[in-house]
Amino acid sequence: MQLSYANGIRSLSHLYSLSCFRDIINQDDLSQVGGRIKKYKKTVLGFDKTMSFDKFLELLYKEMMKNYRNEYIFKNAIINERLLQKYGLKTTILLNEFKIGNSIADIILVNGEVRLFEIKTDLDNLNRLDRQLSDYQKAIGKIYIVTDSKNLCEINKRYSLTRFGIIELDNFGYLRQQKEALNDESFFEHRTIFKMLRKEEYLSIIKEKYKTLPDVPNTKIFKESLKLIERLDVVSFQKMAFSRIKNRMPSLSKILDKPAPDELKLLCYVLGFNEEHYEKLFKLLKRRI
Repeated sequence: MQLSYANGIRSLSHLYSLSCFRDIINQDDLSQVGGRIKKYKKTVLGFDKTMSFDKFLELLYKEMMKNYRNEYIFKNAIINERLLQKYGLKTTILLNEFKIGNSIADIILVNGEVRLFEIKTDLDNLNRLDRQLSDYQKAIGKIYIVTDSKNLCEINKRYSLTRFGIIELDNFGYLRQQKEALNDESFFEHRTIFKMLRKEEYLSIIKEKYKTLPDVPNTKIFKESLKLIERLDVVSFQKMAFSRIKNRMPSLSKILDKPAPDELKLLCYVLGFNEEHYEKLFKLLKRRI
């Protein structure tokens, strides 16, 4: 990949970042990205200065799919194929960039089960993967490694005999399951799961199980609550914890029925778009760039 093209596609891919897209919607303005588009417009095959913003984003997404498959491309495939098509918004929520232990999981889907998806693009190396998976096993039973052809061979070699699932994002942008994840609760750890919860969440579990709350000063609530939690069956506690975490997310089942382009579904979901946001979005998408 030529340096000028690489710089261009990397810079333009910022349009698909949460921070950039949030600013575009909140400010109801494309001028802040106009300079970036003008500077690197030749990067996008088929660019036409008369085209609308939605057409430009569509062409940019196709260009990224072919030559710059960053984390957004992978995450957006997961939300479209797994959350929206397979499981559905009425029963399933998506957690983006969720901290577990010392690692941050790329995507977690929560319904009756909890499934974690750790992404390794061809822009990544695998140096931290073992440590990340070790952290995730302390709280999640089903874990998938999502990758593409560059890392697939090495990942198969490392993890084909484990309980981790393996998914490939193919050249057409579809998720191809290479190996199913097997549920493994043997590594669950009370403390790791406990630290994922907010104070009101772990206190509600204690109230449910013990019918009372720790009678200690606020400075000791965390320590005393953990002691009580550690008496519970860890698998049952994990289920209770994720039932609380699931309640953090507002219902988006009706909102995401709106015809936002597939390439923008992740942004719309993670940014929690409401009716007003969607009205702004659809107007902006039709503006000329």
